[in-house]
Parts: sequence; structure tokens; C-alpha cells
Amino acid sequence: MSVTGSIAVFVIIWWLVFFMVLPIGSREVVDQSDVTMGQDAGAPKRTRLLFKSMISTLISVAVFALFYWLIGSGHIAIGPG
Repeated sequence: MSVTGSIAVFVIIWWLVFFMVLPIGSREVVDQSDVTMGQDAGAPKRTRLLFKSMISTLISVAVFALFYWLIGSGHIAIGPG
């Protein structure tokens, strides 16, 4: 697999994992006194995006390593023929 193809596959895996990790641990604003004008009541109090992106990166590296190993060992064939 080429470097460009590897980067593209990793980015796709990362975004898929990120969207799966994103709702984990989210707490919405329950008390209406915490909601400011123009804020959605269902918005999370703390997004923790840096933590979730790091977790997503770790999981994505493991999934990509498995994917790369499967391609290298011949279990998955990519391309013509």
C-alpha cells in the first residue's frame, strides 16, 4: 500500500472512531439555570475534545496496525488481480 493510501485509510479510520468515541461520557446541561441565552439545553457541559481525540488516535493506531498487517500477510487483497 502506498504512503498516500495509508494516510487516507488512517484518516478515515480516525474519523470513524472519533465519531464513535464522541458521545461517551457526555453530560448535558440538566439545570435550566446553567443555560445561557442562545445555548442549547442539550449541549454538553464539558466536551473533553482533547481527551477524546487522544483516545480516538490510540484506538485508530491499533485498528490501522491490524488492517496493515492483514494486507501485508495476504489475508486481504487490495487492487486489481
